[in-house]
Amino acid sequence: MKIRRYQAGDGKGTYDLFYETVQRINCQDYSPEQLAVWAKPVGNQEDWHQSLAKNYAVVMERNHQLVGFADITEGGYLDRLYVHHLYQGQGIAKRLVAELEKWASQQGVTEITVAASITAKPFFLKNGYCQVSQQQVEREGQLLTNYLMKKPVNRNETKQTPST
Repeated sequence: MKIRRYQAGDGKGTYDLFYETVQRINCQDYSPEQLAVWAKPVGNQEDWHQSLAKNYAVVMERNHQLVGFADITEGGYLDRLYVHHLYQGQGIAKRLVAELEKWASQQGVTEITVAASITAKPFFLKNGYCQVSQQQVEREGQLLTNYLMKKPVNRNETKQTPST
C-alpha cells in the first residue's frame, strides 16, 4: 500500500469511497435519516474536488485501488478521514493520519483539531487525541453528534518531502 498526494482525477473515487463508508460503517452509530443528510449520492464533483484540492490531501492505494483518503487544512483542522469499508482495521487510517501529522509539523502547526464522528471517536482517542466537547451539528433538520478533539503536533518530526 502506498500513500500519495490527492490529484484531480481522484475526485470521483474519493467521493464514492466517502459515500460508501458513511452508508456501510457509520450506520452502526447514526440513523438512516442522519446518514441521508451526511452523505448524499454524488453531487457536484467540481465542488468536492475543490474542497480537497485546497487542503493537504492524501490517498492510499492498494494494487491501484483507492482504499482510503484524508485531508487537513493549513490551520490544522483534520477535515476528512475515510477508509474503504472492506479495508477497516488494517492500519490505513493510522498511516493516513500519521502523514497528515507529519505534514502539519513541517508547516509549523502546533495543534490538530478534528470533529470526530461517534464511529471515529475511539480511533482518535487511541491515537492521542483528547475530547474537548460533544457537539450537535444540524443538517437539513437532522442532528448529528460529533466530538471536537485535539492533539498537539509533535515538533520533533524530521523534515522530508511527502510520500508520492
